[in-house]
Order: sequence, then C-alpha cells, then structure tokens
Amino acid sequence: MKVLRLIVTPLNHFKNHTLDIDFTATQPFDPNFPEERLTRINHYIYALNTVAFIGMNASGKTTTLNIIRSCFDLFLNRRSLNASSQFLTHFDNDVTCTIYLAHENALYRAQVQISQTDKGCCITEEHIVKRRLNAKVKRRNVFQSELYDCIHEAKYEDLSHHYSILPKLMNINALPNVLEYHSSISNKELITFLSETSNQQFLEHLDNSIEYYKVIFNNNPEVVIKFNNREKPLHLTEETLHLYISSGTRKILTLLYNIIQVLKSGGYLIVDEIGSDLDRRYILDLLDFFLTTSNQNEATLIFSTHYIEVLDLISRQDSIYILRNDQGIDVQCYTNLLSSSELNMADISDIFMSGYLKTSPRYVDHLAIRKNVDMLVKEETLQL
Repeated sequence: MKVLRLIVTPLNHFKNHTLDIDFTATQPFDPNFPEERLTRINHYIYALNTVAFIGMNASGKTTTLNIIRSCFDLFLNRRSLNASSQFLTHFDNDVTCTIYLAHENALYRAQVQISQTDKGCCITEEHIVKRRLNAKVKRRNVFQSELYDCIHEAKYEDLSHHYSILPKLMNINALPNVLEYHSSISNKELITFLSETSNQQFLEHLDNSIEYYKVIFNNNPEVVIKFNNREKPLHLTEETLHLYISSGTRKILTLLYNIIQVLKSGGYLIVDEIGSDLDRRYILDLLDFFLTTSNQNEATLIFSTHYIEVLDLISRQDSIYILRNDQGIDVQCYTNLLSSSELNMADISDIFMSGYLKTSPRYVDHLAIRKNVDMLVKEETLQL
C-alpha cells in the first residue's frame, strides 16, 4: 500500500489554508534510472520513496510533518484522532482530510470531515470511493474523484467516532508501520537491537574507539564493551549504558533501529530535522537505504531539514518540497517553483542559498540581529 496524495484544509497558519502533498513522481521516469528509487504503481504512475521538506528555521517544517503524521495515523495506523493533541492546534472548528492510496489492484480516495468538540475532535462525515487500478489510470487522471465509485458514505451525529473505517474496507490485516524518529530509544531497546546485529563491526564502525562488544542475556541483560584505551572490558547494564555510548552514536543507532523496522514492514519513517548532527556519509547511507535494493518492501522516508547540503544528495527534484513562511506557511514542490531551464542551471543548494526562492535569511534581518546583539552586549556591560 502506498499513499499517493494528501490534502488537508482549512488549516490555520497555512497559505490558502491548505496543505497539499503529492507523493508521486511528477518528472519523467528514466528507464536507465534504477527502478528501486521509485515504487511502481502502474506503467504511468510511480510513488516516491523519499520526500524531503526543506526550509529555514520557523518555516513550518515541524508543523507540516505533524499534520502528515496525524493523518497517516488516522488512515494507516488505526489510531484515534485524539492520539495527538497537536493536530487540534492546526484548525479552528472543522477540517477536511483527503487521502489517495494505491493498494493491490485498486485506488482509494478517503475523505473525512473532522470537528472539534469540548473533549477533543471527532469524525462527522466520511466518504470513501474506489477505482480499479488498470492501464486507464494515468498521471493526468489519477486524482479525478469523479472516476471513482462510492463504497462508503456516512454522517455521524453522535460525536463519538474517532477512527476511520478505511483500513477495514481495504481488508488490510497487516498495516504498514508509520514510525516517527525521536531522539533516542530506550536502553532496553538499544541492548536488544545490538544483540540482533550479526555484524561485529556494526557498533565499531560508528565508534572507532570500540575494540569489540557483545551482548549477554542474564537476569539483567548487559553489553560487554572493550575500548581500545582500556585494559579490561566494561559490563554495561540498562542503567549505565548511557555513560559510555556517545549521544551522536546513540542517535545514529536509534535512526538505524527505526529504519530497519520500516524496511521490514514497507512502512513510513518520519524524521524531523535530519542532518544537522549527522555526518554527511551517514546521511547518504540513510537515503540509500530507501533508494537502493535494500528497500525490498518499498518503504518511504519522509523528512525535513535546514541542512542545505542534503539537497545535493537527492537526485529527484520532484521529491523536494520547499517551505517558506511569509504571512502563512507555503509548501511547494521544488519543480513547481522554477522553469525547466532554471531547474538545470545550478545545484539545488546554490539556488536555495542564493535567496532566489526566498529561502535564505535576508541581509537586512541578519544586520538587525547583529545590531541587537551588539546593543544587548553593551547594556550588559554597563550594568556590570
């Protein structure tokens, strides 16, 4: 199952009060391009395996990912609308969420109307339509709702419906995982993860000060680590592991833990602000997990970043969304912002940093910050 498009409206703080994300490839498909980099829906439509949201600080990246996560939880994870209180902050009274999915030999379009109540929010209307996935489905008509047939339509007046019926109608027994990367997994999960890695160099590659390690499962599981600069190995438990595993290594291990879970299930991994604390080599490896034959189950990585160099690691320009926040969060696919000739005139990072797309801090703002800092430093000096 793959998500093809998500539309949420009306939303506070968004330009035109709408978030509209297309998860399919809009640029031509090159037969010489490795097919693993895209998931084939049919001959004309391919789903992206990575989707990047790029923008300055406070451009709306985290807000956008929160909304995507809430909708995926509703339609894919069988979770309640009220599982996340953050979703409630993005609209006032009512909001409509529309999602297009491809599953087996069919396309689905599910639309729910959500209303806020004193106790959270609930589904007041739900419309689900279906279309056969065949050669007649092309890029130009895949999202034409009039070509779909209604399979479910309901209005709920009791304000008690918090789950979508879509997974049940699609007869999905095992839903794809939708995981969100957090700063760290627990010590218990980390020890279990390390025990499952068959490659002895797994941890040593991340921290070259480690000579070897092994995991011993007793009543109290422990990791035995031998560092190069120590005569004897250390026996680390859940309570002491954090004292010797660096925060950077731990973050990478947490990411790898989530990646493996998603690659196994063919699900979605959502990562907010990737790159600022990771080496370029690890970021490239992270992308390659989803863009090479490692991705046998067609998993998808959705991430945000303001680490501009990441842009040049992404080969498909239609998988990049640019975020700007000027009187409302504006989320636009990179290929919709430039002409064909402009798309090929420079590296994406150069265009981003040039300010051509209003994606870098203005000089006047930079100058104002410098002046304010200088002023505050002088005031503090006078007070002393």
